[in-house]
Amino acid sequence: MKTYQANTDATSFNIMDDEAVIIHTVTSAYFSMNQTGTYLWNLMLDRYCSSDELAQTISAVFEQDITTIKGDVNNFLEVLIDADLVLTQASNQSSETSLSTNLDTSSLDAYETPDLVKFGDLETLILSGE
Repeated sequence: MKTYQANTDATSFNIMDDEAVIIHTVTSAYFSMNQTGTYLWNLMLDRYCSSDELAQTISAVFEQDITTIKGDVNNFLEVLIDADLVLTQASNQSSETSLSTNLDTSSLDAYETPDLVKFGDLETLILSGE
């Protein structure tokens, strides 16, 4: 089983209004995440998590069907891997439980498919003068 953790060694990020803005410090690409993606990112900041743990937690927080959530989480993780925003490692431990988290969920709206949007790279933005 694979586990996933935010690649904090190669990223800088800020979270505002339940949405993350992430800069990949090596490639200078910058991204934003919606609230569900940001919640997943927060879960992966401090430890490696399995996709099942992430899906169970999202399902519980947003009170959504686990079948849909699992597909959404797996697709989102693939996008994060492709962007080098998460690290992966093999794990022999199997977990079907939700992550215990102290994250505040009071400001979260209804579930939306986790999304990562790439805007480009900072060097191009700076040079363009915008």
